[in-house]
Amino acid sequence: MQRAETNVEERLDMLEQTHHRRRQRAITEEVLDITAGFEVLRTDSRREAAETVSEDAGW
Repeated sequence: MQRAETNVEERLDMLEQTHHRRRQRAITEEVLDITAGFEVLRTDSRREAAETVSEDAGW
């Protein structure tokens, strides 16, 4: 009976670790998506600013 209890505890620990890894992976992916989107917006705004300067300068 004691061995069965130990097996259950070990299995629960494994499941908890798996859950935490998956949760962390999902969080990391979300942060990377947000960061990538921010970089795109930042690049676009820099490009627009450069085009405005070029147009104002008559280039």
